[in-house]
Amino acid sequence: MTARDVTAVPDRGIEFLKGYAKLEHDSFLGGRPVMGQKKKILLIEDVKEVRTMVSTRLRAHGYDVVAAKDGQEGITKVEKEKPDLVITDLALPKMTGNVIVRILKKSPQYKHIPIIMLSAFVHEDMGKAVEVPADVYMPKPFEGEVLVGKVEELLGGKTA
Repeated sequence: MTARDVTAVPDRGIEFLKGYAKLEHDSFLGGRPVMGQKKKILLIEDVKEVRTMVSTRLRAHGYDVVAAKDGQEGITKVEKEKPDLVITDLALPKMTGNVIVRILKKSPQYKHIPIIMLSAFVHEDMGKAVEVPADVYMPKPFEGEVLVGKVEELLGGKTA
């Protein structure tokens, strides 16, 4: 669909708006989201304080953040929310971060989703030691702006 495919029709304003929403990734916009559309990030973290801190930081930078408190809930939310990026802790209840990465990266439906792994047990070379590596490994503690920078790098720039 292109801009010329969307026309205003009297008494059919909703159809026009639905058509306009489909323009969000059209070539005349350079493939960038329409102003106001936020990239969605799924944060899987069992420590409430870390979830709150990371969510707050990402929202302040214009991202829509959905959170899960364990690995099983995280996988369910991937299926339901279709995030643009996943940030997961390594040590989680019900399913570890490594299992989450393996499930997502081996799935044709989700393998394109970038994943950032956070953990006190993570080091930068960890990706070489696992069967299916995440895209980025960040040790805890971490600087909030460094995390935001990695998110922007993986999503191809700043949000809307």
